[in-house]
Amino acid sequence: NLVAVMFSFVFSQHHFQLKHRDQHIQQLKEEIGVLEARVEEHHADLTRERKRADEAVEHGRSQGLAADKAIRATEQLHDELHQQRVGYEADIGALEDLAAKLRTQLDQQQHQLQLQQQQQQQQ
Repeated sequence: NLVAVMFSFVFSQHHFQLKHRDQHIQQLKEEIGVLEARVEEHHADLTRERKRADEAVEHGRSQGLAADKAIRATEQLHDELHQQRVGYEADIGALEDLAAKLRTQLDQQQHQLQLQQQQQQQQ
């Protein structure tokens, strides 16, 4: 009888420990489920953030390409304007030379005319 009581006591202790262990395992499974849900949510957040970052990088790259294109066009226009300026400066130089020659010719003709007038007056 004592054996039966001791067996019953040991069995009930063992049953209590198993029940407690099963409850603890169930609690751990629930905590794991909560953690897995948090991990999935965090992963989704990171995926969305990565997508936004990739889009921002692509937008920046597109703007950079557009800026490079605008810079090249501006440089080309600058080169063309510089060439025109050089051409205009050459034209201005040639016109100034022509004007100087014409002034010299005019001065010579006026001088000859004055000499002719003086000679006519002396006669």
